[in-house]
Amino acid sequence: MQQGRGPGLLLGGVAIVAFLLGAGVVAGVFLLRDDPDVVAGGDGGAPSASAKPLPPSAPRPAGRPGPDNTGVPADVTLRPSDIVDVTAPGTVLDGLDLGCLRIKADDVTVKRSRIRCDADDLPAVRADDGVDRLLLEDTEIDGMGVTSIGIGFARFTLRRVNVHNTVDGVRAGDSSVIEDSWIHSLARKPGTHNDGIQSIRGNGIVIRRNTIDVFTDGDFMNAAYIISAGSERSVTDVRVEDNYLNGGNYTVYLGDSDAKSVSGVVFRHNVFGGDFRYGPRVAIPEGTVWEGNRLASGAEVPGKTGKG
Repeated sequence: MQQGRGPGLLLGGVAIVAFLLGAGVVAGVFLLRDDPDVVAGGDGGAPSASAKPLPPSAPRPAGRPGPDNTGVPADVTLRPSDIVDVTAPGTVLDGLDLGCLRIKADDVTVKRSRIRCDADDLPAVRADDGVDRLLLEDTEIDGMGVTSIGIGFARFTLRRVNVHNTVDGVRAGDSSVIEDSWIHSLARKPGTHNDGIQSIRGNGIVIRRNTIDVFTDGDFMNAAYIISAGSERSVTDVRVEDNYLNGGNYTVYLGDSDAKSVSGVVFRHNVFGGDFRYGPRVAIPEGTVWEGNRLASGAEVPGKTGKG
């Protein structure tokens, strides 16, 4: 626990501050900026207390999630920030232009912000194991054609988030909620297996009212949503409702296998765009609730329910 702060030394616009941590001394380096609206956090986690709160944004337009009602609202001017690791519970990051983020505390909110990350082997936003109640809303995640995953892996909520230029959009595990968001324009790299949302393990996954469109410039990618639990993991209690789904070799692959490790899937009132290589659905587990799903033309959804 931080017990005190030593004197600061100002060197050419950089403050070098010593923190007393128990019996040790740790030096922190923070960029100083002339604009009080600019947040410089280093890797300390929370934005500067001098940052002015932003006014509320205008309501977002209704309709299918897309460029006008996801991502950063048009009335927000982003402020650059050096925050990387978020370590303080309850931190709120609002109106910031950020790089790759690692969330190490509960009850963190990122809103009206842009996250641009070019880490080849890390998610643009990573919630550490055990972190709970991470919320991203009205935010853009740009993988810059490099990043493997937009956000992962559990106990987070996405609301009106624009995810693009990543290999996989979202890895959704325990207690993950993705709603009113736009996942699109995935980044093809040699040997990649691109999915809009992928679940490999978890319980209590909700995917609703999203646009998940992985068809890009003639490339079908792999799937808009895929469950790939296998024999050593399980995925249970999944609700996929009121989404627009497009692209993929199969648009949805719901993980049916001899291992019977997928259960409790509800797939209801989704619209399929029709851009798929082989079909709109495959590997639908026995007992899946499949109701009111249709093609964009209004026709019933054709295709295989089994894996074979």
